[in-house]
Amino acid sequence: MLVIRPEQLEVFQRVANRDFEERLRRHLQRIWPETCLMLGAAEVDRRIADGIDRAVERGLGSERAAAAFVDVSWAVGEHFYREAWARAIFANRSLDAEAKAARLYAAADRHLRQARVQAAE
Repeated sequence: MLVIRPEQLEVFQRVANRDFEERLRRHLQRIWPETCLMLGAAEVDRRIADGIDRAVERGLGSERAAAAFVDVSWAVGEHFYREAWARAIFANRSLDAEAKAARLYAAADRHLRQARVQAAE
């Protein structure tokens, strides 16, 4: 029988985390190329790591849900999770991580549309 020691599992997890962060980095560079250049690699990496940590703290532990959290943080602002509309989504215990991610995208879209309308007035 194959036995995986905790230290080995930890190594596998670190590799998986690095892979996820790299995929997120490529995604952000594709969507926000100018912002990534302006911020520089170290700041982009910091924002990705912080975003993943904040997502996990709020129950968005799957890759898809954490990626949604990071996407919304880039679109709306790094501290969007403090907004009432975001806090309401995180607090909804009837939603799983994927449903919360979908609601985050929809709420962020509404938030951005409303901001554009207000800016145009």
